[in-house]
Amino acid sequence: MIKQADIEFQSNLYQSKNPTRRWIHQERQAWVLQNIYDYSLPDSKVLEVGTGCGIYTTKIANWFSDITTLDVNSEFVNSAKSKFPKIDCQVANIETFKSAKKYDLIFMSEVLEHVSNTQDSLNTVFQHLKPSGFFILTTPNKYSTTELVAKLLKFPLLALLAKKIYGEPVDELGHINLKTRSQLISQLAKAGFTVVTSHNLAFYLPVIAEFGGEYGKKFLQSIERRFRKSYLLSNFLWTQCYVLKKERA
Repeated sequence: MIKQADIEFQSNLYQSKNPTRRWIHQERQAWVLQNIYDYSLPDSKVLEVGTGCGIYTTKIANWFSDITTLDVNSEFVNSAKSKFPKIDCQVANIETFKSAKKYDLIFMSEVLEHVSNTQDSLNTVFQHLKPSGFFILTTPNKYSTTELVAKLLKFPLLALLAKKIYGEPVDELGHINLKTRSQLISQLAKAGFTVVTSHNLAFYLPVIAEFGGEYGKKFLQSIERRFRKSYLLSNFLWTQCYVLKKERA
């Protein structure tokens, strides 16, 4: 059975046959890539935290000449090494990562929810960022509808049902460290980061997402736009996104 830790599983999320499932991943990907482009220069030294299936590595491989990418999963790292021989691909945990190199830009998309200690991870990123460097971060909102419904995937029969409905691999998200927006912003400030800009995206509702097709996706997109305008309702959107800056050494 294909699981979260498999390259094939990760890759499929961005090319899912289900319009809503595909949209909520591609929208996040587009936001991250746009901000990498906006907050970097061609000669920037870049650190990617969470190589995964290489969905970002593939895109930025031709943008920068100095890229380091990290992942705790050796399968992901070995795959990246074979595809990108000029990129420094390392098996490492961001909580304990150490390097003499300082980076102009660090990005970490959908990784923080998988680590055991948020503060240690954010402190490590801060330490490896150059003064005035940028940190691009995305992680789920703790009480988003996606996360609340995904808890049901812990039950094997429901996971099997979801797999049959989607007609493609489905697995528990494996998120062990979800944060509310206020919790995360507090820890970011403690690490020393200043928020440059923030964003919330992607709305999911069961049944509509699974059976609504393109019309269901468009309906959920319209709700997303409305919820985004409200501080309270935006907590139900799946992903909280930040561009952060290191203002001090």
